[in-house]
Amino acid sequence: MKLIFGILASSNENYIEFKNVLIDHITHFKRSHLGDLIDFYFLYSEKMPEISQEELYKRANPRIYYDFYAPFDESDSLMASFVRRTFSFLNYIANSPFDYFIRTNITTLFDFNKFIAWLTPLPREKFFTGTLVNDTSVSISFSGTNLTMTKDLTHFLIQNESELLREAVEIGDDIAISHLITDKLYDSISLISMKRLDFVELTHMDLGRIILYQKCELFDESIFCFRFKTLDRLFDIDLMRRLSHIIQTESYNLTNFIFSVNLQCHCENPHLKWLSDKTFTLKRI
Repeated sequence: MKLIFGILASSNENYIEFKNVLIDHITHFKRSHLGDLIDFYFLYSEKMPEISQEELYKRANPRIYYDFYAPFDESDSLMASFVRRTFSFLNYIANSPFDYFIRTNITTLFDFNKFIAWLTPLPREKFFTGTLVNDTSVSISFSGTNLTMTKDLTHFLIQNESELLREAVEIGDDIAISHLITDKLYDSISLISMKRLDFVELTHMDLGRIILYQKCELFDESIFCFRFKTLDRLFDIDLMRRLSHIIQTESYNLTNFIFSVNLQCHCENPHLKWLSDKTFTLKRI
C-alpha cells in the first residue's frame, strides 16, 4: 500500500510553526518500519523562491517531505488557490505509483499508524472518504481536512478540473470535490465517514457561550485524525505539538489527553463547556 499526502500550506507566521510541528511528527513516522508507505508534500500557492523545484527538494529532506509550489495567480480567491494547488499537484503525481491520495491542511494531525491500519482492509479502487459534514437526500459533503480517495478518483477529478474550479469559488473546494464524486459516481463507489476529533471554539446556540467540542464520542481510542482551530492559534500550535509527542509514544491514552485539555481550558476560562457530538454514521462499503 502507498499513500501520498498533499498538505495545504502557507508561509504565514503561525502556519510556519504548524509546519514545524508536522515536520517533527512526520520525521518520527518516516523513521519507523511503516515510514516508506507514505510520501508527504506541503502544497503552496505563492511566488516560488528564486530556485528550481529540484533545489527545493534538496533543501527539504526528500526522505521526509517535499515542498511543492503550484503556479501562482494573484487574482485567485482562497478557494481557487486550494483547487489550483490540488490539481497542479494531482497532475504532477498522476503517473506515480500510489493507492490513496489524502488532501489535508497544515492544522490537521494524523496518527499515521492507526490511519494505515484503518485503511488497510478498505477498497483500493473507487473509494472516497473524509469526515462527513453533510449527508442529505440532495448531496454528500466531506471536510477538506482529510479528503481521502483512491488513485482512480484522482484521475476522475483531473478530467473535471475546469468544472470544479468554477464550483469551488462558490461553495468551497471540499464541497465541490465531494459533490462531483458522489453525484456522478454514487452508484459505483464505496463511501465511509472518517472519525475526526476537533479542538474548536464556537458559540453554542443553546448555551450561548464558547465551547470546546468534538465530532466523535468520548472514550473512543480509535480516532486517528485531529483538527486544531480554536480562537487562539498559539494555543492550537501548543496543543498540536503536545498531542504529536503523545502519539509518538505509541501506547498513549487519548481520553486522558482530552480530559487534560478540558481541565486546562476550564481553569483558564470557567465558562468553557465541553460538548460531545454524535459521530456521523455514513457507511456504504
